[in-house]
Amino acid sequence: MATKTTEGDGREYKVGDQIIVKLLDDRKVDATIRAVFQQDDETKLNIDYGHEETATIELWQVLED
Repeated sequence: MATKTTEGDGREYKVGDQIIVKLLDDRKVDATIRAVFQQDDETKLNIDYGHEETATIELWQVLED
C-alpha cells in the first residue's frame, strides 16, 4: 500500500514523504518513508534515515511531517 490515512488525526503518509521521527533510543532523526503498511491492526511506517539505516516505526513516533 503506497498511501495510508490514519484514523485518529487524518494525516496521510505516502512513500517518499520526508518526516522527523523519534526512535526508541530517543534520537530524533530526519527520515524518508519507504513503505506504509498494516500490522496487528495498526499503521506502521518503514523508514530510511542516516547512512543506509532503516527502521519500522509506529505513528506515535512521528514528530513532524
